[in-house]
Amino acid sequence: MLEIKNPLLKKNGKTVLVPSMSFSIVPGEILCVSGENALSNTLLLKVLLGMQQLDGGFVTMDGDIIDGASVSFFRKMMAYVPHDVEIPYHSIAEITECICNLKVNKEKEFTMEMLFEEWQKLGLQQGAWEAEISALPAATIQLAMLSIAKILKCPYVLIDEIRDIAEPALLANYLREMASDGVAIIVVSNNPVIRQISHKSLNMNEIYENINLI
Repeated sequence: MLEIKNPLLKKNGKTVLVPSMSFSIVPGEILCVSGENALSNTLLLKVLLGMQQLDGGFVTMDGDIIDGASVSFFRKMMAYVPHDVEIPYHSIAEITECICNLKVNKEKEFTMEMLFEEWQKLGLQQGAWEAEISALPAATIQLAMLSIAKILKCPYVLIDEIRDIAEPALLANYLREMASDGVAIIVVSNNPVIRQISHKSLNMNEIYENINLI
């Protein structure tokens, strides 16, 4: 179980995370984070990943606190699909090679046949494999990263908002398939199709309105 309890975070003097944003998620669940404040949504994911320290509250995995001393261990069980895909690679092939060469992934089975089978489910074309990153839509890169996480069987997958996705129903079916395999998924999305298939939801706008932060 991944849990965030009584979070408090301020950025540039502004409160972005508050205790009422507490939640937990267990294997097989999908939690949808919605809201128009992209910065807050991204910061929430980075807190869960141990990439952003809280001013108050804590994050735990299976009851153990994720902090500076333990974050490297727990992060091995997480996959992150960022919203900002301005990354120092020239192709999805390079991204894949980097991820698969991580120590935690080296012994895991990964083949091109497996990858392209997953891409078909997401509506991705094989030509994107070696295409120049700058020529690809951000959604294509994010979906490709998601497919890699699925093949590598990461137990916790955190997905920042995938905008301009052509076929949200394909993504919804894909997330349901991952959840049925026991993966815990936290996805940032304002798409009603994604919200509908989620087991839990966290509406950041409603929380901000209730505490007069909007």
